[in-house]
Amino acid sequence: MRSPFSIFGGVKGKTQDRKEKVRLPNYKSPEAISTLTAFEGHNLRASTDNMDSYYTIYSYRTPIAVVHLRTKQVTFIDNRRYSVTTSKHQTLIRRGLEGFERSADVVVKER
Repeated sequence: MRSPFSIFGGVKGKTQDRKEKVRLPNYKSPEAISTLTAFEGHNLRASTDNMDSYYTIYSYRTPIAVVHLRTKQVTFIDNRRYSVTTSKHQTLIRRGLEGFERSADVVVKER
């Protein structure tokens, strides 16, 4: 039977989890979105699901856009009117998604 062990002293270093989010100001979010990078801004964030199938972009807690990671196609986009801040987020998101195709069965929530 193995005995428990202890570590003394400063163990340094950190493994970078690939799901770790990058912190950045909102105005830089289009660049992160265009590369499908998980990030956290000020009330604007993006992450992948547990199965690494979808990349979802949120304004506050509201999903605004979803991209299928394998096909790189937008499968959901919310174009409804919201607050001034969320409207700014929607503009940033659209700018980041400019190069992406919309899937044939994209769900669009309109105004």
